[in-house]
Amino acid sequence: MSIRRIALSVITGFSLALGFSGLTQAQTQRTEDIALSEITGSTAPLVIDSTTPAARVDFVIAPGSDPSRIELVMKGSPLGTASGGVLSVAINEGRAIELSPHAQTFEARFTLYSEALRTGTNTLRLSFAGEEGVEGWRISQDASRLRVSTTPILDFASLSDFEAAMKSDFAGPRRIALDTNVSGRERLIIDAMLAQGLALRMGEAPVFVEEPQLAEIVIRSALSSEATGPRLRLNDGHTLVVEAPTLEGLVNASRLFAARQFSGQGDVFTPALALNAPSLGETRPLTASLQRDLTDFAHSAAPFSQNQGAQSAVVIATDTQAAHIAALSVLARAALAGGEAWVYAWYGDDAKAAPSTHNILFLGDLDRLDRHFLAQAPSELRAATDAAENRNPERRQFHFGSSAYADDLSEERDPLTGVAALYRLDAQRWMGVLAAPEGSDFARAARRLARHDGLWTSLSGRAALWDIREVTPFGERMTARTSALAAIGFVRAHDRWLALGLFAFSVFLLLMGTSVNRKSKLSV
Repeated sequence: MSIRRIALSVITGFSLALGFSGLTQAQTQRTEDIALSEITGSTAPLVIDSTTPAARVDFVIAPGSDPSRIELVMKGSPLGTASGGVLSVAINEGRAIELSPHAQTFEARFTLYSEALRTGTNTLRLSFAGEEGVEGWRISQDASRLRVSTTPILDFASLSDFEAAMKSDFAGPRRIALDTNVSGRERLIIDAMLAQGLALRMGEAPVFVEEPQLAEIVIRSALSSEATGPRLRLNDGHTLVVEAPTLEGLVNASRLFAARQFSGQGDVFTPALALNAPSLGETRPLTASLQRDLTDFAHSAAPFSQNQGAQSAVVIATDTQAAHIAALSVLARAALAGGEAWVYAWYGDDAKAAPSTHNILFLGDLDRLDRHFLAQAPSELRAATDAAENRNPERRQFHFGSSAYADDLSEERDPLTGVAALYRLDAQRWMGVLAAPEGSDFARAARRLARHDGLWTSLSGRAALWDIREVTPFGERMTARTSALAAIGFVRAHDRWLALGLFAFSVFLLLMGTSVNRKSKLSV
């Protein structure tokens, strides 16, 4: 081999090594951008002035990660025409960045000193200093954002670290896979317990992925003769194993995950350890003024969340794995609204099999719900379904030759629309429906509802329609809007036929005009 080829090989190998090194670093580096309101749980502005010269925002970086950079986008507005002074921003006890804005609304981006940044709890400190008579500032938590770059290390030494990472604002695991096929007929209840336990730890509906290799955390179920009873075990740092010698034991182990915290625990959690472990979540008493509509469900998951679901049946009727995990995300969001997991609820895939004394929450495709339950639904659900179907016109099979009307059916996707309702089945029981009407993709609609706080909290009325952007409520006072929606939906659903009709009418008028002109010439 010539010296030139050897040199070329060495250079090429060195370049590839650098390339792969950079690729690995890019894959492990993570930058997350979160609004202050999401961190604090409040949309109220932070007011800093001479009376209250400082404000703080605590945020958590997952244990085991390596934080490297932090930025703040801060949007403020003056409290008055005399606003001024100096605003200081710092992390923990680190060096401060100072800003002296004029008395007008501003947006500033800071790259903060990161030497004081650490894993665990950090504090963003905002301070005001000004001479006498100088007014302060109002900082918008919705418009102000923290941007933190970290290198997550998703191999946890203990269940306690696993839980702390789940609760963190930055560098925590976000993509989760459930590998519970071994659970057999109990898979649904086990998945339901795991989804709710994750949401209560994370403070949001989890993001489930179908393939374990795409996940940062994998939760597996396993029948093991080595386990003397139900237990939870951390395996290889990023896999949580739900383990027991029997299917009934697997259910009990999953209930442990949904009901108890892991604070201070090692890599194994058993019923004996659960006796002294704190409860996961909190019981939220229901107010006496509940009107029992979707507003109550969105804010407290009423009436299904009462007594940890003891009088409720959850029906998940789906045909695909994508739809199944999307339904779990919606259930997790409901448990988050109620404050605790529904560990005593009945779970199944057929509403007819639910206990006759239980409230029923149905999740899935609407055509999977038995007609007996649909017959008792209010007219508002029918109106919401009609409006959804009008937004989802059937795929057109005809072509007009013009590119303006040409269809590429291979690129069409089922629309993102869903319908919701809450109504009485009888004097004691309630029926809740979160479903996709015919022609809509339940998996996409459910994921959007579960993960979008604005959509979830906007659920209201006896029935509602949601899409990618907004919720449209249907109730006794919604008749005018419902009629308008129906008219708009009809036009959208039949736009081509309307266009064809208008074209035919135009041709008719043209022919009539030609005929009139011809007769006029003859008469002259």
